[in-house]
Amino acid sequence: PIMSYNIETILSEKFETIISRGTLNTRMRDYYDVYILLTINGSISNDKLKNAIVKTATHRGSEKLLSKANDIIEEVSDNETMKSHWEQYQIKFDYAKSISWDGVIKKLLLVSKINH
Repeated sequence: PIMSYNIETILSEKFETIISRGTLNTRMRDYYDVYILLTINGSISNDKLKNAIVKTATHRGSEKLLSKANDIIEEVSDNETMKSHWEQYQIKFDYAKSISWDGVIKKLLLVSKINH
């Protein structure tokens, strides 16, 4: 059998990376992955996701940042450099062309809401 992580664990790791690195995270793939995983997967368990986020953040020593997630997402959302990084990602990868920065931010806020 092929072993793999469940979707909630993958999302939690991406989300924690985005929150812990804030505007220093230039890996737009993390943002894309959160967006697309939430968009195409209708069977995500909110409880599993919340538990996975807490577990990931605790393991990585960033659990205190979880309470500041909305503020961090807002800072990332408003940051012109981050917007520019997203635009460059869209140019480089056709699959991201139709995904707006605001759409990505809304998905991050959804994960943050699930976590509270």
